[in-house]
Amino acid sequence: MKTDKSFLRALGSLAALIGLVGLLAAMPANAAKLSGKTILAPNSESLDALASLGVEVEVYGKAKVGGNGVVFPLVSGKFDPETGATKAVHKGGLTFVGTDTELTVENFVVKIGDKNVLKASLLDGSKLRLADLDTKKLKIKEKGEKAVVSNVTATLSKKGAKALSETFGIDEDLQGAELGTIKTKIDLNL
Repeated sequence: MKTDKSFLRALGSLAALIGLVGLLAAMPANAAKLSGKTILAPNSESLDALASLGVEVEVYGKAKVGGNGVVFPLVSGKFDPETGATKAVHKGGLTFVGTDTELTVENFVVKIGDKNVLKASLLDGSKLRLADLDTKKLKIKEKGEKAVVSNVTATLSKKGAKALSETFGIDEDLQGAELGTIKTKIDLNL
């Protein structure tokens, strides 16, 4: 199976989106509710490394490959424009495909604030902390009823690395591998 480079870029965007979801979880009750999309610009080196281990990445469900990466629809969440705290809940996901097995992660929740994480659901209904989010270079732009949260880097968490290693029999330590950068475009529904 051939991996599309734009898909890989999208994977990186997903990671950033996950970071945004983490920010939303720390929001005060009066924070704006939202919709929109998150774009994951995948890290091509990490995608190449996975491919060399026999693992390809595909979009799943409502996720789509766009010109700047993988696009995940934002279906709910909260955003505090004063602090940047965000919790973003998405539809769609990614499937990691090996020779005879696969791992699908979906419905990402990005949280930025007290904890900067990207959580995902597995097809069996269990939850997984897929990525940690680096928000040191976080940027927030607002204009009218729209906001953009960007410059969030997603790296594979300890539990995310363990899930991939166990599913595909990978001996290498994947923790900390950069998934990509996330940019979330928010439509504020006050």
